[in-house]
Amino acid sequence: MHLIKGNATLLDLKFFADLAHQFEERINEVKRNTQIQASDFIPLVLRLGELKQRLQEVKKIIDRMSSYHQHFQVKKSEESDLLLRSIKNLVQNLAKDLGKEVEFNHSNFQSVSLPYQYRLLVKEILIQFVRNALYHGIEYPQDRIRNKKRPLATITLSTEVSENVYKFTFRDDGRGIQIDKLRQLAITSKKYPQKEIEFWSDDQIAQLIFEPEFTTAEEVSHFAGRGIGLDIIYQKIVKQKGNIKLVFEKGNFCEFEVTIPLKKVRKISRTRSKKSRQITV
Repeated sequence: MHLIKGNATLLDLKFFADLAHQFEERINEVKRNTQIQASDFIPLVLRLGELKQRLQEVKKIIDRMSSYHQHFQVKKSEESDLLLRSIKNLVQNLAKDLGKEVEFNHSNFQSVSLPYQYRLLVKEILIQFVRNALYHGIEYPQDRIRNKKRPLATITLSTEVSENVYKFTFRDDGRGIQIDKLRQLAITSKKYPQKEIEFWSDDQIAQLIFEPEFTTAEEVSHFAGRGIGLDIIYQKIVKQKGNIKLVFEKGNFCEFEVTIPLKKVRKISRTRSKKSRQITV
């Protein structure tokens, strides 16, 4: 449901995003029940049927469009441009909905070099990064001016491809990781001893964004609030034997560097640096 909602937002299909969001709400209602019964799933079954029906209607439209398009061979460069246009549209749509001003810089992103087998994965990762940046990281124009920053925020996407790995970097010049909020969430979650948390470094606290159900959002919305987005993509990257490196500076930026092996299998590692805000998970 989370991925469906993300893709619906990417395509600006707000109706589908609403359906997926409502489905998530019903799922959480069931999860909160101490004793789950078969009848608890009836609302989910009904909403799932409605969602499938809408998807079938869209599929019929897509099939009709494809019948006209099948005589035209899409070039690889055109497919790559489509990915960037989709992400750019997502940035613009979310920024407009949230009342923020953002420019998308992808001049150093080599989409043509993106391996076909990773195209869907990279798209899902970028959708989550954009939503995370727009909702959690990038400030409102008036707040940026107050902090002596340009009212227009910047999201930068770049790549670095070698023989063995495909690497891309996603960076926003927002507020960075909200360490204080995450530390308080760790304490209230009671998943870890409070005395232990008090001695955690900022790097250790920042790793919590990759844990399920950890979010600094104050309320659940279409954009954030469940703390499952980064957890999902982290698991997908791990499955591909890749890694994510997080670099951040309070008040200035947040950067994700994703590395996916192309030929050789690389060992997943968790390392922390005390001198810098760099985390590899």
